[in-house]
Amino acid sequence: ASLEHHGHFGPSHDVVWGLGVRQWNSYFQNNARVQFSEPRWASALYTGFMQDEIALLHTRAALTLGSKIEHNGMTGWELQPSARLLYHAGDEASIWAAWSRAVRTPSLADRTASANLLVTPTPYGPALLQVLGSPDLRSASVVARGISIRFSPLATHALGTPD
Repeated sequence: ASLEHHGHFGPSHDVVWGLGVRQWNSYFQNNARVQFSEPRWASALYTGFMQDEIALLHTRAALTLGSKIEHNGMTGWELQPSARLLYHAGDEASIWAAWSRAVRTPSLADRTASANLLVTPTPYGPALLQVLGSPDLRSASVVARGISIRFSPLATHALGTPD
């Protein structure tokens, strides 16, 4: 289930926000190759987000600030903020800069599965290659930063038409 609302506040704020919840039940049938230490799993993901796009310099620029917050049964609370600044330098050019944090929550397999992948002969007898999940695995996160200039010299003039 989810809820989203979009509204304008004053002449320069364009705000969108929302809430959501997702619930699931999982059951995995263990076999000789793959086993789960917790074959039955029930969980919920609660999310909320808010973003405000602020018009600046008579709409030649925009600052977008926002964040997503989640709570899941494996790693708890996760915060994912972002900021983006866009400047229109003219009809043919724009400059933007951005900063954000993103999170990947481990899956149930990442935390509770073990998989027997390969039995191979060695000088000492057969060896089993096994991949094991870790119940201590936490979320992986990345902080991304970027800056760019976009230039389109033909943006206002169609090819083959006189001025």
